[in-house]
Amino acid sequence: VDDKYLNVTDWSNHRLQRFIKDRDNSWIYFDSLENSDNLYSAIQIDSTGNIYLQGINGIQLYDPTKKFLSKLSVSVNNFRRFVVDKNGNIFVQNGLDCNVVNKYDSRGTLLLSFGNFGFSDGKFNNSGWTADIVSDSIVNIYALDSGGKRVQKFDNNGDFVKAWAVNISG
Repeated sequence: VDDKYLNVTDWSNHRLQRFIKDRDNSWIYFDSLENSDNLYSAIQIDSTGNIYLQGINGIQLYDPTKKFLSKLSVSVNNFRRFVVDKNGNIFVQNGLDCNVVNKYDSRGTLLLSFGNFGFSDGKFNNSGWTADIVSDSIVNIYALDSGGKRVQKFDNNGDFVKAWAVNISG
């Protein structure tokens, strides 16, 4: 959800669907962004309204009017979650190692990587599962360590800040 729309990826139909609130405050269909070459599985909207869609061939960037801007050369093998922070940086689980998080700039240039397999602070035990990644308003990154049953907090440079246990299964 951004300031105006509820954005929903419809991966089996190769589209992003957008909904808007009506006078009764109910979400109604507004329009869609379709592309037959991609199975969209994750979406982010940046602070300027640009749309980032993850598909099988990378992350595609669209402006708020749905005009295609670029395809970012970001490794997307095996990942299903990413986050765009307020500065336009993209954090994504590494396509080859799900225990590593990569940070890219808005053009898709790799800036840094952090994490690795393990159980200590700053390490992950995702065991092949995709972790979820989110950011806050001051650009800290929160990453789910599913195998370690915890959430870990990192600063924008990938430095570990703290962790806390979560009761998850499956």
